[in-house]
This record gives sequence, C-alpha cells and structure tokens, in this order.
Amino acid sequence: MIESDEGMNTNDGKKKWLNEQHTDRVGTQLYMSPEQISGMSYNYKVDIYSLGVIFFELLNPFTTEMERYQTLTRLRNNIFPSQFSKKFKNEYHLLSLMLSPNPNARPTTFGIRARPPLCDEDSNYDPTLIDETCHFQLHNRKRLISNNLTPQHK
Repeated sequence: MIESDEGMNTNDGKKKWLNEQHTDRVGTQLYMSPEQISGMSYNYKVDIYSLGVIFFELLNPFTTEMERYQTLTRLRNNIFPSQFSKKFKNEYHLLSLMLSPNPNARPTTFGIRARPPLCDEDSNYDPTLIDETCHFQLHNRKRLISNNLTPQHK
C-alpha cells in the first residue's frame, strides 16, 4: 500500500481516497436506497429500505440470479411482480412504504411492527386511531441516569 496526498494505492491497484467517509457506498447496490446511490446525505431510513428489499426476497423466491436481478431492479421503480399485491396484500402495503423513494415516507421500526402483517392480529390495526408521527420519525428519548451509575469525582 502506497500513500500519497490524493489517496492510497491498494494491493489490487485501486485507489482508496483518504477522505472518504467509512460508510460511503458500503453495501450491495440492489439493496441500497435511492439516496445512497445518488450520493445524497442519508440517515437510518436507508436501513429500512434495505430491510424492505430483504423482506420482499423472503416472500418472493427466485429461481435464477438473472430473475433476482431483474425483479429487484424493477422493484426499485415500485414495479412489483404481477399477482404480488393480491397474494400478499398486507405485505405489499408495508413494502410500498419501506421501499418508498422518499426517506420521510418510510416507516420507523415501530411503524413497521405496528402494521400488518407484523402487528398482533387481535389489535385491529386502524391507522386513523394512532399517532402516525411516531411511525415515520424517531422521537427524542430522555436517558435516565441513576445516581449510583454516574461517574464519581474526587
């Protein structure tokens, strides 16, 4: 490995820029959110997008790698396989949110768990009765510090 002001050359002949953020462009492109691919800033909602792709794969097995690539590429454009929305009605609705190109439209993990098919079947999910803001954005949590856990000063 040879370092220079511009970057460092690795053993495979590729140049690695020294000022790259550690998490830049990490992951398989088929699982990357639109904001990651376009190089925009991003937050935890990229993980919700990737989780949506994985959840879709669990429901829709592929027979070939080419079929997988083509289907997941279409999914990026919100094109689901025919019959998917009929066969997996609740999952389709949830995946449509998780795979939204708009990160703000993607639910939090709380929002995912509170929706069918992951919510308790006896809960009679009714989005009109629930404060949806906690389903799409994280709320600040107050950290309680016990007196016996605080550092002692001498």
